[in-house]
Amino acid sequence: MAEWGWSAVVYGVYLAALACAGRARRLTSAAVLAVAYGLGAAGAATVEGIVAQVVLPAAFTLGAYWLSGLFVGTPQRGLERWLLGSDETLFSRLSIDRRLAVAPRWVLETLEFAYATVYLVVMVGAIAMASLGREAVLYYWAVVLPAELMCYAALPFLRSRPPRSLETPGAIARRAPAMRRLNDAIVGHGSIQVNTIPSGHVAGAVAAGLAVLSWWPAIGGVLLVAAAMIAVAATVGRYHYAVDCVLGAGVALVVWWIV
Repeated sequence: MAEWGWSAVVYGVYLAALACAGRARRLTSAAVLAVAYGLGAAGAATVEGIVAQVVLPAAFTLGAYWLSGLFVGTPQRGLERWLLGSDETLFSRLSIDRRLAVAPRWVLETLEFAYATVYLVVMVGAIAMASLGREAVLYYWAVVLPAELMCYAALPFLRSRPPRSLETPGAIARRAPAMRRLNDAIVGHGSIQVNTIPSGHVAGAVAAGLAVLSWWPAIGGVLLVAAAMIAVAATVGRYHYAVDCVLGAGVALVVWWIV
């Protein structure tokens, strides 16, 4: 079985244990789905085709995200206040809102576009590695998938709402670039409406860049630049707190180093 499959199986066992411990909103269905997730990953990780090993791990990454939503409880108000306070200090010191309020519109569109590219970055990395052979793409997902899963695993214990749902609209939201409206629609219909600490977006993007860097430095470097832009866009666009993004990058670095 491919290494990424073991990560997914362990994650399924972890969620099933949480469900049995009463940490899920719908205990029985959450436990059944967690077991099904682990068993499905075990089967998918044995498929030989290289195309399957590009697509299937991506599907199990998304599946883990949605499944984790069943284990999210009441937001921790103290944690939210601390996160908001740390960002308020950062934004004040760097005058971020003031700069965004007068920035050319193309800057705002670029930032919002960067945030929207996270799934594209991960899939470009997978396709690039697949072009180098099956061993390369299996290594890729052995880095990227566990980095994402570690972020989702924290959801039941670090519970917060995204900053955009708690604050008055910032400069980007007030100026409403076209890509912002697209991102709002994607987030509104394609997310579980909670904040991941660490940021799964940043962890996945950084892990993708680092994994490719090990085999194809030029492409890996480009993906790491894209990951840095995603982290900045996630913070200034108020999709994530700055702490989320820093921790997400840290998770990716640790997983890459271990693998």
